[in-house]
Amino acid sequence: FVAARWRGHGVGARLMRALLDHTDARTEIDFTELNVRSDNATAIRLYERLGFRTVGTIPRALKHAGRYGDERVMVRDRPTKPPVV
Repeated sequence: FVAARWRGHGVGARLMRALLDHTDARTEIDFTELNVRSDNATAIRLYERLGFRTVGTIPRALKHAGRYGDERVMVRDRPTKPPVV
């Protein structure tokens, strides 16, 4: 989650890149999975740019203010070549 005043400044991308750099360096981790609200197009675009792909949807997974929303399940395979650390 990135606070509204920091959105659009690359904070989310930097946070995700740091996480992925960490997980990619660990050979026992084969893939990274995340869930995101299906209506959060900005986050979905970021995750897709980072190599995530949608593998499923959980209908009505979230409820806020009396309204249900679907949740998208996304995964990113670990690169076959580990990064240089």
